[in-house]
Amino acid sequence: MINFVVALASEARPLIEYYKLSLLHHTHGFRIFAAENVRLVITGVGKVPAAAGTAYLAGFDPHLDQVWLNIGIAGHRSLDAGTATFALKITDQATGRSWYPPQTVDMPGMGAHVTTYDTPIVSYPVDIVCEMEASAYYSVATRFSSGEFVQCYKIISDNISTSVSDLTAGNVASLVSDHVNDIDDIAQSLQGLSAASEVRRPTSVRSVR
Repeated sequence: MINFVVALASEARPLIEYYKLSLLHHTHGFRIFAAENVRLVITGVGKVPAAAGTAYLAGFDPHLDQVWLNIGIAGHRSLDAGTATFALKITDQATGRSWYPPQTVDMPGMGAHVTTYDTPIVSYPVDIVCEMEASAYYSVATRFSSGEFVQCYKIISDNISTSVSDLTAGNVASLVSDHVNDIDDIAQSLQGLSAASEVRRPTSVRSVR
């Protein structure tokens, strides 16, 4: 199973269209879209919604070693809008806690330090990808899957020259749409790795007294 976690409906739209996902009408609290082996949750912006939405999605099928991808837009001081980045390090700015997602498959784009903030950032620290969900998502998703199957892929939408306040839903959807093939390549590579891990895992033997 491939699990996508996104904050905004505009970030979700290209993925919903690409994978032909349908809304699960029986869900409550979060909008969940699904196909045969893909699920997507729209959490809303911020750490609390991201953590809750990730846990909610995990509850549908708590099997180990599923694939998790947090997809979304982010800010950066100098990177051009449209630049794709993947998290080599995720830091929660409020707590100082950091995580280092293991990189076991080829990740198109630029490796980056992703920092999660509690409020939108308008003054960008140097060489840091700024966003509002990754640390919460990662800390929860890794309770349900091994770290190498939990990845974060952020597309730069704003910088010192392009304000986040100027973004529209159409802009956001277009940024994600431009990278949807790369996102699928990552998802499929991780899914293959997960399947191989499942094959290698020894079958447990129940003792009989």
